[in-house]
Amino acid sequence: MFEQHIENFADILVQVGLGLQKGQMVSISSHVGLEDITRLVVQKAYQAGAKLVEVEYRDPELQRIRLEHADPETLDAVSEWFFKARLEFLERGGSLLNLSMNRPDILKGQDQEKLTRTTRATYPFIKPIQQRMMSDKVAWSLSVIPDQEWASKVFPELSAEDALTALWDTILKIVRADQDNPVEVWKQHVKSLHDRKAWLNQQNFQALRFKNAHTDLIVGLAKGHIWAGGSGLAHDGFETEFVANIPTEEVFTLPDRTRIDGTVRSTYPLSVRGTVIDHFTLTFKDGRVTHMEASNNEEVLQALLSMDEGAMSLGEVALVPHSSPISQFGRPLYHGLFDENAASHVALGAGYRFCLEGGSEMSDEQFQKAGGNVSQVHMDFMIGSKDMQVMGIKADGQEVPVMQNGEWAF
Repeated sequence: MFEQHIENFADILVQVGLGLQKGQMVSISSHVGLEDITRLVVQKAYQAGAKLVEVEYRDPELQRIRLEHADPETLDAVSEWFFKARLEFLERGGSLLNLSMNRPDILKGQDQEKLTRTTRATYPFIKPIQQRMMSDKVAWSLSVIPDQEWASKVFPELSAEDALTALWDTILKIVRADQDNPVEVWKQHVKSLHDRKAWLNQQNFQALRFKNAHTDLIVGLAKGHIWAGGSGLAHDGFETEFVANIPTEEVFTLPDRTRIDGTVRSTYPLSVRGTVIDHFTLTFKDGRVTHMEASNNEEVLQALLSMDEGAMSLGEVALVPHSSPISQFGRPLYHGLFDENAASHVALGAGYRFCLEGGSEMSDEQFQKAGGNVSQVHMDFMIGSKDMQVMGIKADGQEVPVMQNGEWAF
């Protein structure tokens, strides 16, 4: 049964995540140690009609080694050829699949200034790739594959073998790979998310208010904002329907980066730069963070906020019911892809241009003028809870229940 569920997982990644069509090319970015499932995904892609599947393997330890041993003056050196090749691949209609391990503590204790330097040096080369992804010009998807280190982080009370088994069982259930017809189950799930976003788009709210015991935050929404979720449509020459995150439980849209006010407290641990921050609070005024405090690793959060001007504001607001499968698991998974789908969340940094009417064709300046946020970071953090109330605020001040006690109100 386990082997069948792994096969199902690979089918979901290819048929649902990438929405792969005959004749498309696929670039898979994977981690050393994930060769078996990567090969299975490659097999599934060719069986689905892929013209070419290329694989790049990365070692998550190499960044730590560089930070610890390289001359600090060399940390702004970048392999430009790699990013140029990736961009050319996308411009030819290729799609991207990212399979990774989760090492939440791999960079714990590393010099934040060094990390900032490497990130800033890489960003100019990542930016055009990121913009294609955030403008729906490429089909892309990502997921995280269980390994021993992650398993022991999530299940510290179990032996290594039992923890890995438990994590695989958990992830396969969360991504619906344990279902008899998982691709069809996913189609129904995506439809339910489309129904939610259709209602939200009809409402044309001017803002959302989040309130519970520790949060009272008003998030203005950009004029012409569009709610997204479930699947996207890539304008890649194939008009590919894809699901960017496996799993996904959210509907999301674009905040107005100038109209965010109040205080918000995280409800799940956040892994930032290989370091876990357990709880933190941010205060916003006129769209910018004016105060922050964290229960641990506050310097890591400060370094994130200091990356650039856009990191001090929000680029995404997303709604997730407390009853989502990941929330019902009952403990953090220490990875944003999973934990963000356990609770409503917001993201510091870059906004999705497809969440704004005409946004995909805007310059950075036009996007910012319309309320969008431009940044080299995009970091989701979870704010939802079982006592969270979310109200939609209309132009005339009318408030409409959107979520009550963490669940959909419509």
